[in-house]
Amino acid sequence: QVWNPRTLAFEPVHGDVGAMQITSLQRKWREEFPGSALNAAEWQVVQTGAGQTITVVSSELRIATGTTISAETIIRSVRSYTIPFRVMFIFMLSQRIANQEFILEVLNAAGTMVAQWLFSGTSATIGSHNVRNGDAVGTVSSPTIVPTAAMAIAEIELFPDEVYFHSRPADSISARVMSAARTRFIPDPNETYFIQTRSRNLGVAPASTTTLTVDAVAVQDIAELYRDCDASSCLA
Repeated sequence: QVWNPRTLAFEPVHGDVGAMQITSLQRKWREEFPGSALNAAEWQVVQTGAGQTITVVSSELRIATGTTISAETIIRSVRSYTIPFRVMFIFMLSQRIANQEFILEVLNAAGTMVAQWLFSGTSATIGSHNVRNGDAVGTVSSPTIVPTAAMAIAEIELFPDEVYFHSRPADSISARVMSAARTRFIPDPNETYFIQTRSRNLGVAPASTTTLTVDAVAVQDIAELYRDCDASSCLA
């Protein structure tokens, strides 16, 4: 029941009427890539590109691109999540050269709802982020980010009304280098989402192989809960 100050009486609560929404961490997941191979209970290899390799060494996932034209390796989480949630990638790239792309993203099973970080081109301090909702695709934004030549953090926070992208250094007292909010064409909050990495060569052969190293992936899955309101909590 909820207290109605106009009638000075408690009234039944129907659905979430008269309830106040609160949030709590529902699931906490962190993958540190132990052992000598990907854990099949946590990750599925969607495809391995020609001439590309996947290894797990020193608690790091390493994907080497090779130089084969149009080769692409895709690795996706077995676990799925619902909005709102936050994912953090700790990663680095051995180099940034032309004709290669690296993507850290969340997406639904159909691949029609996406929020992603994209690293391409030759600058280690440029990263692009974008969102997609079905056929509606946002405009790619390419701000200055933490250099990808050393371990860096790329974050994606998904909420029903906004998606946030953050870049900051790993193991540092420094604050976030950049933060951005996207409010148009964001993923559907009623879908289920997976964590995914993509490493690919483009239509022209890159000059040499590049290694994407993922040190860890962490997810905070937030549960939206409701509690009854009373005169002292919700109406004060």
